[in-house]
Amino acid sequence: MDHADLLAENNRLMQQLLDFHAEQKSEAEKAKSDFDGRMAEMKSRRESEMNAKLAEMGASKEAAQGSEEDWEKRMKDAQQQTRERTEAILAKDRQYKDELLRILDEQTSLLRQISEKLG
Repeated sequence: MDHADLLAENNRLMQQLLDFHAEQKSEAEKAKSDFDGRMAEMKSRRESEMNAKLAEMGASKEAAQGSEEDWEKRMKDAQQQTRERTEAILAKDRQYKDELLRILDEQTSLLRQISEKLG
């Protein structure tokens, strides 16, 4: 492998790293956006349901309590989904770091080869 080949390989590996990083960032941003959207939707739905129930039941304490329990269950479900998504993001992050280390090892090897050839 000559110097130009080593540089081309280094550039190819760097592009792979950049592409992989961009993909991870995009997935993390999408997960955050999805979560924010779900939370806003749940809040809006909760408020609508509460208002409808209170109007329907004459604002009785039992109606408010039942609706609150439903809301708490949905919040717990959302928290569980958030935990699962966070775990998935962390797993992707570990994968990203492993890939980064592999690429850096390859680059180090290529730089050693360049150094040996130059010198």
